[in-house]
Amino acid sequence: MKVTIQVLIESPGVLPLNVPIQTVDRPCERVEDVGLRLEEAKAILQGLQEQLIRQQLAEYLEVRRRCPDCRQLRAIKGYHRLRFRSAFGDLALRSPRWCRCECAEPSGPATFSALHSILTTHTAPELEMLQAKWAAHLSFAAVADLLHDVLPVDSCANSETVRAHVFETAERLEAELGPEQFAYDAGCQNEIEASPDPGAPVTVGLDGGYIRGRERRPGGTGCFEVIAGKSICAGRRTAPICFCRSEYKH
Repeated sequence: MKVTIQVLIESPGVLPLNVPIQTVDRPCERVEDVGLRLEEAKAILQGLQEQLIRQQLAEYLEVRRRCPDCRQLRAIKGYHRLRFRSAFGDLALRSPRWCRCECAEPSGPATFSALHSILTTHTAPELEMLQAKWAAHLSFAAVADLLHDVLPVDSCANSETVRAHVFETAERLEAELGPEQFAYDAGCQNEIEASPDPGAPVTVGLDGGYIRGRERRPGGTGCFEVIAGKSICAGRRTAPICFCRSEYKH
């Protein structure tokens, strides 16, 4: 059986174009042959992503190349390489460098990169989100392995790459929040006096240990791990809150 996966590209004023992105050619004689394999699905996703990005950026550049005043096409000074990383594969792009039009853009550098206004970062926000989300639960190396297993990400995306992207995302989010505001250091005196008083301090104590059980399985320790705690709120006559958790260790 041979199946060719194609993507249909349509643009205003241009004839539709069918672009083949992947061909599946194998017999279907076992349950393992039914449907797409993981590597085939990743290749199809990467091909779709590449065709979609190239078409989107081509239309973006075509609309913005003309000067908004005189409607003349901006001259191209040259091209430079640009790499865009996404959750569905990396893509090497040729970013044109346009000359500024003298009628509407007399100030500023003589040339500018046409794609910098849309590709403000070379890593897709969706990929940054996935890396930051899973890095909160797993190690950087485990996150890199997970992404490689399920998505067609670049093979160079290792633990150090994930770590760098997570830290860049954290720094950007911190910068967007601005300087930290303290409730009792900001605002006028009336706002400070009208704000509620802070609650009483809460003291929490935790302790844990092992308790030997009555039965002991072969090869096991026969112990329980017990974690106990108590929280006490200062200034209140209410009873402290106690809690306990136990887990049997084989």
